Amino acid sequence: MTDFFEIIELNNNVKPINKKIDKKLLFEQIDLNTTDKKIISEFIEKILIVNVLNKYNVNIQPYTDDEIIYESVLFIKVEIRKKEKIQKIAELLNYAIPNPIVLVFSYKNEILISTAHKRLNKVDKNKTVFGIINFTHWIDLNKISNIEQKFINSLKFANLPFTTFYDLYAYIDDAVYVLSNVEFFNDFRMFDSFEEKEKIKSLIEEVKVLKEELANIKNMIKNESQFNKKAEYNIKATQLRDDIVSLKNQIKTRW
Repeated sequence: MTDFFEIIELNNNVKPINKKIDKKLLFEQIDLNTTDKKIISEFIEKILIVNVLNKYNVNIQPYTDDEIIYESVLFIKVEIRKKEKIQKIAELLNYAIPNPIVLVFSYKNEILISTAHKRLNKVDKNKTVFGIINFTHWIDLNKISNIEQKFINSLKFANLPFTTFYDLYAYIDDAVYVLSNVEFFNDFRMFDSFEEKEKIKSLIEEVKVLKEELANIKNMIKNESQFNKKAEYNIKATQLRDDIVSLKNQIKTRW
C-alpha cells in the first residue's frame, strides 16, 4: 500500500511517532451520544498520530494571539472501514483534539484530506472551537491525476512555509480548499496573495448560494401547476444560471 506520508516526504524529514489513539479515549474525552459512539465503533478501523510538527523538531515558530494558539500541527491518519460518515468523524475528531490537525482518511489505497482552523473558546480559553471543515475528494494513490499530483506536490515537505505554525497550517488548509473547489479552476495552484484568496472565496460562496437558490426554483417549477407562475419561475431560473456563469467566468479570469 502506498504511504501518503512518504510521498509528501514528511517522514523522511521528521521522525514519525505513529501513536495509536484508542477509540475508548474519545468516548472519555468528549460527551458522545449513542449515534456518535456507533459511528466511531463501526466506521473507524484505527486512528494514528503519524507525526507532530513542533518547534523542537522543525525550525518553525509558534504563533499566538488573543484568538488562536498554533504551537504545533498534528498529522493524523484515520483508517476507515467504509467511505461513509466522513463529515461526522472529522467533526468529532476536531472537537476532541484541541491542536490544529491534518486528517488523512485512508480506505484501501485511497485518501481524503481534511483541515479546519481552530480558535480559542471565548468562554473557556482552555478549549478551542473549529471553523469550516474543508475536504478533498477521494484520491486513488494508484491513479493520481495531473491536478491531484500538483496538489500532492504542494504538500511536499520542502514546499511548506517555515515561518510560523499558523502559516504552515493555513497553507495546507488553502491547498485542501483549492482542490475541493477545483471545478471552478480546472487546474491546481496555490493562492498568490491573501487578497486573491479572499476575493475568490467570496465569489465561490456567491456561486454556491445561487446554485442552492436555483435548485429551490427548479423544485418550485416541478411542483407548480399554474402556467403564469411556472413561466415566472423559469425566467428567474434563467437569470440565476446567467449569474452563475458570470461569476464562474470571473473566477477563471482571476485564476
